Amino acid sequence: LKADALKFVTTFRQQLPRELVSATLLPLLAQHLTRRDFVVHTYAAVAIERLLLIKDKPADPNSTAAPVARYGKAELKPVLAPLLTNLFGTLDIEGSKENDYVMRAVMRVLNTAADDIVPISSEVMAQLVKVLNRVAPNPTNPGFNHFLFEALASLVRYAGNAQTVGPFEQLLFPPFGEILNRDVQELSPYVFQILSLLLELNPTSGLSPSYVSILPALVAPVLWERSGNIPGLVRLLQAYMRKGPRQVASGGQLSAIFGVFQKLISSKLHDHEGFYLLESIVEHLTLAELSQFLPVVFQLIFSRLAPDHRTAKFLKSFLVFLSLFIGKHGAASVLTVIEQIQPGLFGNLLESLWVPNIQKVSGQIERKMAALAMTKLAVEPKFIADPRFFAQWGRLLALTLELLELSDEDAAARTDADADDEIDIEDVAGYTNVYSQLSNAPKSDSDPFKEVEPKKFLAVSLHELSKANPGKFGSLISEALPAAQPILQQYFQAAGIAQPYIA
Repeated sequence: LKADALKFVTTFRQQLPRELVSATLLPLLAQHLTRRDFVVHTYAAVAIERLLLIKDKPADPNSTAAPVARYGKAELKPVLAPLLTNLFGTLDIEGSKENDYVMRAVMRVLNTAADDIVPISSEVMAQLVKVLNRVAPNPTNPGFNHFLFEALASLVRYAGNAQTVGPFEQLLFPPFGEILNRDVQELSPYVFQILSLLLELNPTSGLSPSYVSILPALVAPVLWERSGNIPGLVRLLQAYMRKGPRQVASGGQLSAIFGVFQKLISSKLHDHEGFYLLESIVEHLTLAELSQFLPVVFQLIFSRLAPDHRTAKFLKSFLVFLSLFIGKHGAASVLTVIEQIQPGLFGNLLESLWVPNIQKVSGQIERKMAALAMTKLAVEPKFIADPRFFAQWGRLLALTLELLELSDEDAAARTDADADDEIDIEDVAGYTNVYSQLSNAPKSDSDPFKEVEPKKFLAVSLHELSKANPGKFGSLISEALPAAQPILQQYFQAAGIAQPYIA
């Protein structure tokens, strides 16, 4: 009879009065989690999880606002602690120690509670680690394991702060270390994602000894043989570079990390992950720390840029990387490295790859980086002094303006029209479809040039360039780019530059 009543609640959850559910049903459902009967406590967990999923559309049919959860953190707060206590208690009942429905309910409660979980976060983390220690030696239930790590990610995401991240790491490092030492393939990709999230949220500067100690294992070739590990590992190494670039550079692991890049860049399936890693390295290390590796890096990239090896995905990844490199370390450094490999190579690259394809770069941050890079190229003395490069000056300025004026919709249309279709993952050696992205551990994009406004940067750079070369660029812009003048005038005015804008 109790099971039927619980099933009724789940089936007709949309029709139940909101006040009844908040004041009466949620506490009753929490009580039924303690029943030893498998069907009863499972139906109770399902009912809780489904109730927390209900979303209501705005009353105004013309409203564009997103649907709102009917039962949010405010409704959950009075029963939060006993609800979680009983859910974890259910996981101690024989026959329900790996109950998917119960762990899914734990995850949903944590997602709904959000930062209300902070006061009891230590107790919740201890319970989750207890479950992890139980399943890690023999992870036989993929669904349960996924919801377990979703719950861990949710707790870290909403409760991770200066006071809690350290204790979380102390609780999680022993089981995570055991999983990695024993090479538990089913759980390792999840571990890499949670470690990344912890490292990204940790407000302290530098890498703790625990993270430093596991870095050699993270760049070991065996881990990179499995495709399921790669996205999480790349994200984790990116977090290392953001948090402790000097420690990574001085710790003797850069050669191994560039070895990882070499492996990824050779794969059509994972070459974009290789560029993600390379971009983090270039963003956070100095040119002196990078210099010994750059010739080989560019040679590897150029070998893949050959027409018979190049894909649209690879080309766009390369253009974004090159934009970041120029933005961080200057146009002169890129010109020097590439021209040392082969004289005239940069001119060929500019004419045959950059100019025809840079507009296909998508993403606001990526387009901003490309615009900044072209601005730096346009004002670089070595670029201006070389007739081979300077022949592209007007086209670079035009492309810069097009990128700065390009809408997100137009950029997306250009990208979709040029999508890759030549990669068949079944033909890629070593492919294993075991990576599962945790929805509670999203990877956030960061702007390497968040302090730079690209339109103002272009205006100021052109103004300074024209003052240093009076009479050279005003006529060039007016003759070659007459349509650009009104746009540039807006940029100059917005930047507060007095006339004449171009001398």
